[in-house]
Amino acid sequence: MAATLEATLGRPSTQVENAYDEAMDELSEEAYGAYRSLVYETSGFVDFFRAATPITEIAELHAGSRPVSRTTSEHIEDLRAIPWVFSWSMARIMLPGWFGFGTAVEAFLARRGVAGLELLREMYRRWPFFRTLMSNMDMVLAKSDIQIASLYAELVPDQKLREQTFGRIRQEIQSSILHLLAITEQAELLDSNPLAPA
Repeated sequence: MAATLEATLGRPSTQVENAYDEAMDELSEEAYGAYRSLVYETSGFVDFFRAATPITEIAELHAGSRPVSRTTSEHIEDLRAIPWVFSWSMARIMLPGWFGFGTAVEAFLARRGVAGLELLREMYRRWPFFRTLMSNMDMVLAKSDIQIASLYAELVPDQKLREQTFGRIRQEIQSSILHLLAITEQAELLDSNPLAPA
């Protein structure tokens, strides 16, 4: 009952809701394209992933009821979601949680300018869905550690592949943090979620 009342009473008008939906569609399309470009269209990405994350060790754990991959192939799309995300988490990159966000906001602002940033800030203030999305992004980016991730990236033997792929990851995380802080108007990550006093 409480959730229904909150959703009904806190819902923006249809006109505003349509503007928010359109903005989300734009952001989603750009983020999806950026993510696919890295993961599926970057030559050597699978090699980078297998060297820069502990996926091999995770596969050997046999901790779950299912194998790490659906088939014996080396394709990313055959990996199950949990080992995919866990591998990136262990390497402190957290890539599935944020990659593409910075590119999406960059493209959105390039098309819409200052009004675009104001719209995203309004969505953050007034739309619980978007606020929760940004809160989750804030948390995942705060859990990422590019210095630790760079040490994992050093495990990639192909220097050119390492520099190109990790360079994209480093650039995207910096862009994602910059845009998240601009939208949420925080000085630093998790600024709006302070730790409770001891």
